[in-house]
Amino acid sequence: MIRKSLAILTLAALATAQSGQTAAPKKAAPKAPTPACAKLATKYENFSKQLSMNKVDGRGDNAAVMTEAGLTLDLMRSNGCALPTDTPSDMRYIIKAYECSNTRKQALLAAMEEKPPVDVAPACNWSTWTPDI
Repeated sequence: MIRKSLAILTLAALATAQSGQTAAPKKAAPKAPTPACAKLATKYENFSKQLSMNKVDGRGDNAAVMTEAGLTLDLMRSNGCALPTDTPSDMRYIIKAYECSNTRKQALLAAMEEKPPVDVAPACNWSTWTPDI
């Protein structure tokens, strides 16, 4: 009798557990980036460009840039933005940074020698830069 009661209780408990289980919630489709997230992502990527320019120009103290990158990453996280998969790097845009630096030097030299001005804008326009590595 006790075995039969135990078996009935076990079956009842299993039936209750089965009915109480729900399917795992479906993951929501990734949202399109909001304008704020797009702006923060661009700002975060620009830290690599700034680090490359600092390296080329011989400005070695990048603590302020990295601090601001960390704060931007925190803002991205708190806004629910997609997070970058890597850290800012001084080598990611190094060739573009050298090209910009050389163009600026050519413009300065042309101005000193009273030659026609050199257009610096195309080489130093960060929005057109693509990663070198």
